[in-house]
Amino acid sequence: MMNESRSAPVNNFYNVRDMKPVPQRYSNRPPEEVVQASVTELVRRTDCISSQGGSTVVDLLLDLGAAYVNQYLFLCHTGLVTNIEGTPALFALGARLVQTLDLLVAPVELSFAREVVGWPQSSQPCINAEVPYTMFGPSGFVSTCLEILAGSLRREFKDAAVQSLAEEMEVHAVLMVRLVLCWGAPLGAPHPANMILAANGSIVL
Repeated sequence: MMNESRSAPVNNFYNVRDMKPVPQRYSNRPPEEVVQASVTELVRRTDCISSQGGSTVVDLLLDLGAAYVNQYLFLCHTGLVTNIEGTPALFALGARLVQTLDLLVAPVELSFAREVVGWPQSSQPCINAEVPYTMFGPSGFVSTCLEILAGSLRREFKDAAVQSLAEEMEVHAVLMVRLVLCWGAPLGAPHPANMILAANGSIVL
């Protein structure tokens, strides 16, 4: 867990100057341009989502979630945020996660996230795909959302730029959790609400 605060300025790339040494786990991290290209490709896949089938959209959701968690952990451990054309990758990925969940879960007439993230009103209705329970695990994006809502970034970083990013991420986290709670579980399977409670979500919610 994070246990020390940093208050140094952040430059154009959300690079906290007074940051911790980069942990060994990131010593083999791909070059930044490779990471940026990977996130850009996920954004492109999301923008083409209306023509995809249910299983493909679920795969995209899990890929987005994995990238989101990786970027979040990288920020927590190093103070660095990857930028995509001037936009923090965490913001771009969070918005696409909301859009993808909105398509998978929320009926058009009940969809509350579309206007917030700019998702077209004319996009196809929800697909009603099966819940991928890996997203509730320790490395799942739902667990990361709960950490964000518990104030993990606000406690760790005191710089105004990171605090502003944390606010944006909290909005996305709220939308993601609300959409996940709307996801109907298959007969006999645990309901997402119970999975969130099992991940200590009651403390946040």
